[in-house]
Amino acid sequence: MDLLQHNNFLEHPALDIGTRYFTSHKDDLMGRSAPFDGSVDPKGIRESIVDNIYFYGPDNMVLYYLAHRKLPDDAIR
Repeated sequence: MDLLQHNNFLEHPALDIGTRYFTSHKDDLMGRSAPFDGSVDPKGIRESIVDNIYFYGPDNMVLYYLAHRKLPDDAIR
């Protein structure tokens, strides 16, 4: 995993979200918008960006997994 690095806008730290959170309707004419999970967008900021040009869809969702051992000596696979 890469270290989080932020950009600056004027004198304020800013995140460059680009289109990794969004898909253009030009690229997916029939794409349907999906709601943001509260842990991804707790303040609704990303949700407010969704419009008729960009949408957050299934291809933009990131799934996180956690590995654990059943027994202390088990290997994580």
